[in-house]
Amino acid sequence: MTAVDCSPEMREQVEAFRDKVEAELEQEDVRWDWQVAAGNEGQGLARQVALNDLAIVGGSVAGSLAIHCRTPVLVMPDSARSFTADGPAAVCWNGSIEAARALRCAVPLLAGASAVHVLSVGDPLSESEDKLAAIAAADYLARHDIVCEIVELPRGSEPVHELLFHAARARKAAFMVMGAYGQPRIVETLFGGVTKGVLASPAMPVLMAH
Repeated sequence: MTAVDCSPEMREQVEAFRDKVEAELEQEDVRWDWQVAAGNEGQGLARQVALNDLAIVGGSVAGSLAIHCRTPVLVMPDSARSFTADGPAAVCWNGSIEAARALRCAVPLLAGASAVHVLSVGDPLSESEDKLAAIAAADYLARHDIVCEIVELPRGSEPVHELLFHAARARKAAFMVMGAYGQPRIVETLFGGVTKGVLASPAMPVLMAH
């Protein structure tokens, strides 16, 4: 919180929001607590999620949190009111370490998905020999008894994040999985600018990991 946040009007809004959230949580079969912290929002959240399995966030803080913490981040669109965990899933794959970590973190969700589609834009092996092909992601999922479809998407003039969203929507995906990328990078990969595009206006919930 900043000094402005401590004004009487802001305190009233915080208390009203807390009452609303607590009333909803009391109807759920989950353990929870309420934390209030002062200081930088991103740093405060990073500290709080360090000992949590998943951070569910929205808004501009999602990108910073996904990059700077080691906890997977589920980014929810502003319009979202629920999360369909057992729907189809779209995994954005470019063969990078970040994409591999996001895939590993997503296994519990993917195990319950009705279908899993691995979306690969262009040929990741053409850019660097240290990239893993989409078949490697499929083999990893198979070891967890998760069957997936590999979808090769040709690179065109459309921004990559829009191409991925369109492909995910076409397969009725309930959520997406992708690696989170920070700036600057020594060598920019195909998905290097996608994180910003995805977070600017997520078309569906997106599980991200760095």
